[in-house]
Amino acid sequence: MVSLIKTDMHELSIITSLIEQVEQICKEHEKNLVSKIVLRIGALEHINTETFLFMFEQTKEGTCVEHAKLNLIIEPIKIRCRKCSREYQPEDSIWLCPQCNEVGGEIIQGTEMILESIYFDEK
Repeated sequence: MVSLIKTDMHELSIITSLIEQVEQICKEHEKNLVSKIVLRIGALEHINTETFLFMFEQTKEGTCVEHAKLNLIIEPIKIRCRKCSREYQPEDSIWLCPQCNEVGGEIIQGTEMILESIYFDEK
């Protein structure tokens, strides 16, 4: 039960920050309503997609995103081998280069959180 609450708090803090950022953008562009948000999140953020979307629906009421749809794109993990420089997507939690069998590497994708686009409702 503790891990569920911890996970929910992680998603909630991201959603709260997202809504605050979108509301600020709405003010800057003198817009009142958003119809769609596209958010790109790296797999290493360990977002539970179902929980995230549910919590977004519960949190957005009374904001400029109240009627917005959220398009959530999960970016896979991508590693660059420190030995041979090959880029690969690990198949499990052990990052093993498929070319030289070196363990580990540099994370080059999978930690991002990018507000990719906002579509304003012109009504």
